[in-house]
Amino acid sequence: MPAPPVLSLRAGSASAALDEFLEPGVVYYKSSKIANQIAVAGAVVGLGESLAFAGAAGLDERLFLGAVSKGAAGSRVMDIFGERALSRDFTSGGAVRYIIKDLGMALEVGDGQEEDEVNVLPGSALYRQMFSAMAANGDGELCLQGLITVVERLNGIRNALLQSPYLFHSHKPSAARMAAPGSLGLLQAPSFAAAKCRPVTATSRGAARAVFAVRASAASAATKDAVLRPFRENRALKIISGLQNFDRSNVASVVTAADKGGATHVDIACDQDLVKLARELTNLPICVSSVDPSSFQSAVEAGAQMIEIGNYDSFYDAGIEFSSEQILNLTRETRKILPDITLSVTVPHTLSLPDQMRLAELLEEEGADIIQTEGGKCSNPTKPGVLGLIEKATPTLAAAYSISRAVSIPVMCASGLSSVTAPMAVTAGAAGVGVGSAINKLNDVVAMIAEVRSIAEALGTTASRNVSEDLRRVHN
Repeated sequence: MPAPPVLSLRAGSASAALDEFLEPGVVYYKSSKIANQIAVAGAVVGLGESLAFAGAAGLDERLFLGAVSKGAAGSRVMDIFGERALSRDFTSGGAVRYIIKDLGMALEVGDGQEEDEVNVLPGSALYRQMFSAMAANGDGELCLQGLITVVERLNGIRNALLQSPYLFHSHKPSAARMAAPGSLGLLQAPSFAAAKCRPVTATSRGAARAVFAVRASAASAATKDAVLRPFRENRALKIISGLQNFDRSNVASVVTAADKGGATHVDIACDQDLVKLARELTNLPICVSSVDPSSFQSAVEAGAQMIEIGNYDSFYDAGIEFSSEQILNLTRETRKILPDITLSVTVPHTLSLPDQMRLAELLEEEGADIIQTEGGKCSNPTKPGVLGLIEKATPTLAAAYSISRAVSIPVMCASGLSSVTAPMAVTAGAAGVGVGSAINKLNDVVAMIAEVRSIAEALGTTASRNVSEDLRRVHN
């Protein structure tokens, strides 16, 4: 006798219809939905890559889309999302965060599952990483067709947010550029070839983290102690080159200025080649900044001793803001990958001061070693001279005062500071200061060194060479 038919109900069924079939063994809604999402995700990734490749090769994307949609490559996904992607309509459809969740469910390993019971889903792992990169760019509320922006960013096509709804303008790279390493626009691109290709058990995940810790010398207790000592002594001075600054010449000048001017740390974009460059120029602790947790590993392996989730100014310029939950999720994901390295997290100034304090407390619970404040972007001084400098620093000084009294870990005051206001930050409760635009806006390395030195002297950061010497001994 043939087996009874099995009905899979996905969505839209009336409750009465659902109740009629709701018997053990006949409804597989969850599995059906996940399998559907895997198929859709793969088709969307393929669509995005094919359109990006066609455009970079000089083809008319619409003619290309019309032609292939009538052949074997055609699909319902292409019919729905193809024109939306070309029209830059990224708001029609479901938010990408939902497919990230569904693909994550596909990759989960249930309690008690044996290794031979686990599905190997390499494509799903890769698709989820690409959609996660889209969300990390601040586009988690956009729809699936927005995945094309990730492919474009990987291939050097810069997308500038113009206005709402999401409208983009792009310049096209050469076809040869398609094969070159790229970046995720606002983020430095991880190597997708290194994505986990199968779900892992809690035991093997812990083993993987242990391997990461061994490979990253910055995870050693001696290195972490050397990196944090200036904060414990309330004299840390971090010079920031910028999260999106991949200009090797400018970064080299900033690093040199930090080294020669008396800083205790230098903060650069999260890129392993920039880390190698910085290590050739200084023995100061090197911090790398990003909002993409997966990008930190390669930079740490290249020699970064500290990582920073922050430096959001470039995102604000594009109209992108971060919620407390987003910052917490980024912190949790980062700690899964790098559980031991010194981690600094910036609290966005776009939050109210009480919300900044609450977020700082939660970040401390999640394993952050340092809380960084900001506020320069929201300050518009009305007075010239010294009064204007104090006005500009007021938001970040207020945040440093409040947060330093809410947490037990060091607070770094950054954004809008100068040699006039840096000492005020320490008086307010900060363990150190971070300075970026005041240095990297200068065009001459001698002027940069002089500015760093004036801030270091104002702070009394005269023992910075001890940090460099400590790190040299650790590495040797």
